[in-house]
Amino acid sequence: MPSSDKPYRLSAWDQAASRAHVRLAICFDLHSSTPREAIARQLKTTLSLLAKAKPYYAGRLFLGPRLGWAYMHEAAEYTIPLEVHDESKSFGMTYEQFRQDGFPAHATVHPRYCIDGTLRDYFGEGDGVPAIVIRAFFVNGGLVLSIFFHHTFGDGDAMGKFIEDFAQQSRSSLPIPTTIQDRDLSFTGFNDPCDYTLSAESLFKACPEYVYEPKQLGPNNSIVGPGGISPDEYPKTGRTFVFHKDSIDRLRTAIRSQLNPNANTATAAAAAAGSAFPSAYVALAALTWVHTANARRIGESHIEQPISSDQNDDAGSGALINPVNWAYRTFRDTHHGYTGNAVMLARTKVPVCDLAAAAGDMTTLAGVAAAINMAINFDETFVRTRLQLADHVDDPRNIMLSFDARTREDFAFNTWRDFGADCEWDLLGDGRTVKADALRRPQPDWNLVGSLILPARQSSKLYEIVITIPAPSMKVLVADDRYTKWTRRIVG
Repeated sequence: MPSSDKPYRLSAWDQAASRAHVRLAICFDLHSSTPREAIARQLKTTLSLLAKAKPYYAGRLFLGPRLGWAYMHEAAEYTIPLEVHDESKSFGMTYEQFRQDGFPAHATVHPRYCIDGTLRDYFGEGDGVPAIVIRAFFVNGGLVLSIFFHHTFGDGDAMGKFIEDFAQQSRSSLPIPTTIQDRDLSFTGFNDPCDYTLSAESLFKACPEYVYEPKQLGPNNSIVGPGGISPDEYPKTGRTFVFHKDSIDRLRTAIRSQLNPNANTATAAAAAAGSAFPSAYVALAALTWVHTANARRIGESHIEQPISSDQNDDAGSGALINPVNWAYRTFRDTHHGYTGNAVMLARTKVPVCDLAAAAGDMTTLAGVAAAINMAINFDETFVRTRLQLADHVDDPRNIMLSFDARTREDFAFNTWRDFGADCEWDLLGDGRTVKADALRRPQPDWNLVGSLILPARQSSKLYEIVITIPAPSMKVLVADDRYTKWTRRIVG
């Protein structure tokens, strides 16, 4: 465990993470007589105890002496910042309306969720960006407890662990137990050293999902290539598509029945997996990628496309990005308790003609699902190579994602399904516990494209997927019964 008396450099995994906050809104129903002041006091007490139990949650992030590299400082006097806001008038609806409408995504897209995560030079104690910020937004009849979790500090899985700790601490008047393994920043996942004789150029070629950009716009932000219109000119929107487990199981069965094990290596591997293929995640990713690409080809046909700058692959292919936690797939004996970044961006490339065909042909869709399945089931060599890249570059801000959101066939699919929905919270400090009604991803503005499976309780049979694409394309997607026939309803 790094000493807290002086700043320390974060791991290579953390250096390569996006330098912005990951956000999560936890929604609670409140009785009209529930004292807001008591909740605010309980939250403040809980966060104070949690900072004592696990000081790294209250740490400060900044740029250190090595160019562009992120450092962290812990100190006993640091706290996890808490802001309390009354949004009763500005929220636009009561909490009951929010719930009745299915907790629509548009209700949590607002400038109130804006926060500056830019890391700057360190000038002394107290300086720097808090690793975590909490904002409690009270609305008429409810609480939207919002987590701002800096990606340099940890990924979505780490945020999920923080939420569990936060909820556990709310139920205890003493700091919760901790272990020294919780924040082992020296952890790499390997027992033997990496080969650092490779050049940065060769490493970027070996990691085609990344490109080198000397303008320090990263790390891990998507590129904006030549041609096309500015991302800011796109009208953006989002909707939540709700699937039931029964329809997902039917989709999985349909995909599995159409596998041709002799088609290629990916389908052969999928066929060998038997009933385990495709998982609900892979089936939904394939279906959603194919149909959003179809909707964008129609809805954005009048918009000039960017010029492909992909030097690592054919321009005639679409790309799907899947964030995947490698700690659960590789080096399983060495990651126990680790709470830093452990996400790899698996990239699936599929010819544009196959994406178009898969919107109406189950056999082709099965091939897309098999390709995704192969991409996310990477091995230790895949992980090791990306560690070398992250630790090799002179300035990690020069690592950019080879992904242009303006490209109609490029998409991103992620899941937070297992994050925090089953946590029990003591909001008043009186021993009574509640679970959240819903967890949502708040944003200051819509993303251009992307999708996320929202958190859900383990007992839930519903899968809620927030999809963001340009507004003209969303109209096409909502009207596409080849996609919506698999859904239970559309929210928003």
